Amino acid sequence: MNNNARNVSELLRKQASKNPDKRAIAHSVKSFWGGQRYPSYDFDFLEKRVNQFAHKLTELGVQAGDRVLFFMRPNLDFAAITFAMFRMGAVAVFVDPGMPREYFFKTIEEIAPRVLIGIPKVHLL
Repeated sequence: MNNNARNVSELLRKQASKNPDKRAIAHSVKSFWGGQRYPSYDFDFLEKRVNQFAHKLTELGVQAGDRVLFFMRPNLDFAAITFAMFRMGAVAVFVDPGMPREYFFKTIEEIAPRVLIGIPKVHLL
């Protein structure tokens, strides 16, 4: 990794500057009519989404060093939120949404996260 980069989110920032219109990320989605669609973000848009999420998370009180339990299904914003947490210095702890319930609660107990980002069902638990 480049010695000038603090973390991988800095590399995203550089790519957004050098290649704003190039595809940065794509996600496979089953089409309503059958087949697959591949919505994507270019580097410029991904960089803007990362900044939006980082700003909002900061507004909500997330700080560098906070353990953030991240429990979402993969999508384009999954990547943007992940980069936002890296940029902020938060510690992202990824949990598989298919994890059995008892392991989920054990994980929460062991990690003792300060923040939860997750699908609505997880917030209800």
